[in-house]
Amino acid sequence: MYHRAQVVRRGPADLLHAAGDIEVVGESGSVREATARIPALRPDVAVLDVFLAEKTVKNYVSSLLAKLGLERRTQAAVLATRLLGQCS
Repeated sequence: MYHRAQVVRRGPADLLHAAGDIEVVGESGSVREATARIPALRPDVAVLDVFLAEKTVKNYVSSLLAKLGLERRTQAAVLATRLLGQCS
C-alpha cells in the first residue's frame, strides 16, 4: 500500500487487517520504495494513491514489469493466471 503520508496509509491498512482474511504485507512512503519492494513481497493486490499522475502510474507499471522480466501487461495477466492456477 503506497501513500505519501503514513497516517493516510494506516486507515485502509487497519480496515483490511480487521477484515480477517486480508494480510497487508507492506507499506511504502514513495513510489520508488513501492516499486523496489513489490517484487520481493509478491502481493496479490497493490493499492496505490489514486492521486498519482498518469505518467507516474505508467512509469511505475513499466518499472514493475521490467523487474518481473515482462514487457507487456498482457504477460503479467498470463503470469498471474498461471500462478493462481498453481494455488488451486
